[in-house]
Amino acid sequence: MSIEKLAKFFRNKTKIISIKLNPELLKLLDETLKEDKEYSSRNEFFERCILKYLEEKGKL
Repeated sequence: MSIEKLAKFFRNKTKIISIKLNPELLKLLDETLKEDKEYSSRNEFFERCILKYLEEKGKL
């Protein structure tokens, strides 16, 4: 299954988690995501990164 299909599948099945990030890094990420428009939100960005990582490791 492609990452796009998996992302749609998981989109409505979320759980809240908390992570610590450097404030400057978070600001840079938000600015970049806003300009890039490849991802609609920070959450979508993290979900896609996790899916890509799991796919590379053969877990999907």
